[in-house]
Amino acid sequence: MLGGAFSSRRGKGGPFGGRGALGAFASGSGRLAAPPIIPSYDPDAQNLFDRFATPADADRRQLISGRYIVGKEKPFWAKQDALWVHAAHGPEAARINWLGDIYNCVPVNNPAFTADRGYMGDGSSSYLDTGFNPATALNPKFTRDSGTLGIRSNTNNQGAGSLAGFFNGSNGTTINPRTSADRFTARVNQATARETANGSVTSSIGMFVAVRDVATGGVVPAVYKDGVAIETTAISGSVSVAPVNGNFRLGSIANNSYRACQFSMGFVASGLTAQDVKDIFDWFEPYRIAVGVT
Repeated sequence: MLGGAFSSRRGKGGPFGGRGALGAFASGSGRLAAPPIIPSYDPDAQNLFDRFATPADADRRQLISGRYIVGKEKPFWAKQDALWVHAAHGPEAARINWLGDIYNCVPVNNPAFTADRGYMGDGSSSYLDTGFNPATALNPKFTRDSGTLGIRSNTNNQGAGSLAGFFNGSNGTTINPRTSADRFTARVNQATARETANGSVTSSIGMFVAVRDVATGGVVPAVYKDGVAIETTAISGSVSVAPVNGNFRLGSIANNSYRACQFSMGFVASGLTAQDVKDIFDWFEPYRIAVGVT
């Protein structure tokens, strides 16, 4: 069969002439053209691609590889337990932890997936179970006095239900991006939620981050939107407790608290600095813009 291919449509120059099978590789001068360039990806990005059930196209692979290269140069990267980019090309890819084959999300009660946008719970029963339980995880970076939870919401609404974390009825780690009073409320290993001032958050679209760390100087948790600190004063009733025994959720925090906000990205880490929070916001922005998340 190879012989037939090489011998077909021979030109005056023989089997390797301009009209032969290998002529496609020849330049007009008769010299062989350079072989096609095979894309080279960051090795950790390639590991992620190998885990995709549905392959990503070349443009997306290049976009993802670039995010790995940039991210690994920043201090925040090594502080994370999990990083999920839900605005993916397929539902399975949208649940994978970019940092390793652990803490991959599991859908509960069919949360809705939209390509290049992310997942969204129904506000009553559906969510993603991240599989990350800070009380039972092996050597987690998120600990009692050093922890960060972040999520990027694509939906603007108000509500009492929280969008991310876990709450056992007494203590937990939670994020509500916008209450009916236009407040951002959050916990990180504590009982009483921190509430920003009335009217301080007029949209629940954006990246919301809650941080507990001694470096925050008593602001517990420090709360940020789109890389910018919202609250910079300490609050009472925020003494840390041991991480509660329960998997962090996205789209819910408990069986009586759900939020119907679409989310395109989330992460869990040790206590991040203000610069780390700004860096991770800046890191996600090129991806968000490229896939069309608003």
